[in-house]
Amino acid sequence: ERWKIMELAYEITGDVLDAIVLVFLYDILMGRQYRIKKVFLFPVFIGVVVAVNFGIGYISNPFLVLCSWQVVFFGLTFLYQSKVIEKIISSVAFNIMGVAAEMIVVSMFSFLGEEQLVNEYYYVELMISKLIVFVLVVIISLVYKRKRSLSSGKYRYFFLSSLIISILELVAITYIMLKATDEFI
Repeated sequence: ERWKIMELAYEITGDVLDAIVLVFLYDILMGRQYRIKKVFLFPVFIGVVVAVNFGIGYISNPFLVLCSWQVVFFGLTFLYQSKVIEKIISSVAFNIMGVAAEMIVVSMFSFLGEEQLVNEYYYVELMISKLIVFVLVVIISLVYKRKRSLSSGKYRYFFLSSLIISILELVAITYIMLKATDEFI
């Protein structure tokens, strides 16, 4: 009973962190023009992410889980006033960063020879991956703010596209590394 409460607390904490980082990323990539009052933004994001995470727990196919989260992340972009291409890129970027962060953590444990730790300490892996996503978003924020002041609006699309390509490359490299070890695929 006590262990279930701890697991629930970790899941909710992870969801809250995801929602906060998601708002931060969307603010960077789409601007801070909201369709709802700002005071409601965080509660809506947190509520949606927590509710969907519990609902997705009943889906066993990882591809469907990834697609479901993509739909959710894209749906949340409609709380912002921005162009559709910005909505698509922003939602895909967050989803890919999450997958990349989890793959990085799993491969770190795998290459350290600590395969059992990934399964035994799922919530440690979860929090480390959330930290990696946060660090990636902070880096994006610093780069984006610096470059945005130096160029025109065309840079936004170039930056967003290069972000997606870079993250896809990171995921591909990590996948190849995992495939080579034949573990955690």
